[in-house]
Amino acid sequence: MKTYKYLFLLVGLSILGCSDLEEEPIGLLAPDGFFKTTADIQTAANGAYGHMTHEDFWGRKLSLTLMLRGDMVAIGDPSTSARRIDHDVFTVQADNGMIDGYWLRTYQIIAAANQAIAGAEDVDVADEIKNPVTAQAYFTRALLTFI
Repeated sequence: MKTYKYLFLLVGLSILGCSDLEEEPIGLLAPDGFFKTTADIQTAANGAYGHMTHEDFWGRKLSLTLMLRGDMVAIGDPSTSARRIDHDVFTVQADNGMIDGYWLRTYQIIAAANQAIAGAEDVDVADEIKNPVTAQAYFTRALLTFI
């Protein structure tokens, strides 16, 4: 009985103690407040480059897929994985493991470049200083749109 009394007291105090919760955030992590200098634009452009280093994009999946689609390379070992053989004999399905991660990563890179370009508009610096840094994001977006 004594245990239940303390349990009810604890639950009652916790309900009363949480009645006036108001959140007062000290800082928000949002792109709107991030871009202040050209170094911030460069950081965002580097974020796009960081996505490029992932194995889904610039690893074996991209290079092997491109080589197998050409005439210069063929799979000599018939016991290799089926997803590679599909590229070699041109019977690739939409859920092939060599390309499904590639497209997702490509759109993440384009989104990161777009974020850098949009953030560059908020930076109040002369265009001669800002444009070379922003051009990296434009180039990354153009390259990925072309590929």
